[in-house]
Amino acid sequence: MANEGATTSASPATLAMKQHFDACGYVVVEGLLDESTLGAIEDDYAAALDAFAEDQFAAGRLSSSYAHLPFRQRLMKVIAEGVNWSQHFDISLPHSGIRHDTPIHTSEAVFNVLTHPRLLDAVEAFIGPEILCNPIQHVRIKPPEDLVPLNQRGGLLVRVGWHQDQGVALPEVDQTDMLTVWLAITDATVENGCLCVVPGSHRAGLSPHCPGAGPAGDLQIPSRFVGGRDGAQPIAVPVRRGGALFMHRLTQHASL
Repeated sequence: MANEGATTSASPATLAMKQHFDACGYVVVEGLLDESTLGAIEDDYAAALDAFAEDQFAAGRLSSSYAHLPFRQRLMKVIAEGVNWSQHFDISLPHSGIRHDTPIHTSEAVFNVLTHPRLLDAVEAFIGPEILCNPIQHVRIKPPEDLVPLNQRGGLLVRVGWHQDQGVALPEVDQTDMLTVWLAITDATVENGCLCVVPGSHRAGLSPHCPGAGPAGDLQIPSRFVGGRDGAQPIAVPVRRGGALFMHRLTQHASL
C-alpha cells in the first residue's frame, strides 16, 4: 500500500497510513523527499567518490581514478579492483576496530536528509514530536552482487537476511518506541533487490536471532521462525525514488 504525502494532521492520508502501519507493521509513503534534496545527496556522494578514487589512485591501490565515468560506472570500476570502499561512504562508524582515522561520511546534504521537514512530519505521525535518531543508521550503496568480493558480502552491500531491528539492537530498545525509516534515493525495485517484509509479523513478538553464515556474521532469524502469526508470507516492497518505507521495530524484513 502506498499513500501520497504525510502530515501530522488527522487527514484521510495520515489516518490510512497509520491504520496500515498498525495492522501490517509497515507502510510506504511515496514522494516524501523533493528533487532538490535528492539531487544534493547525489552530488554529495559524487564528490565523495571523486575524493576517494583520487586518493586510492595516488596511493597505488587503483589503476585509474576513472574520473571520466559517471557515478555508477565509476563505482563499479572501483569495486571491481577490490579496494575497501563502503566505510568511506557510510554515516556510522563500524562496530569495532575504530581508530582515529577510521572513515565516516558526514555532510550537510546527509544532515538535510535526516532533518527534512516532510520526513520529520511523517515520523511525528507515528511516534510524536520528540524525535531522536538512534546510532544504528547507514547509507547503503548497493552494487550488483556479482561485483562484490566474497569477503565483503555483508548485509550492508548485498542481500540482507531476515531480522527485526529490535533483535539487532541493545536491550534498552525493547521498551523504546523505535521506528525504522528506510529512504529510497534511487528506485528500489524487485529486480535490483528491494526490501521484503512479513505483514503482521510485528504482532508475534521478538524472534530468535543467530549469526548468519556470511563473512560478517550478521544476526538473522532462522528460516523456521520467518512468518507472521497468522501464516502471513513475505512480500516484496518496492519504493520509488524519494519515497520512504516505515517499519515497526518488530517487523520481520530482509532484502532480495
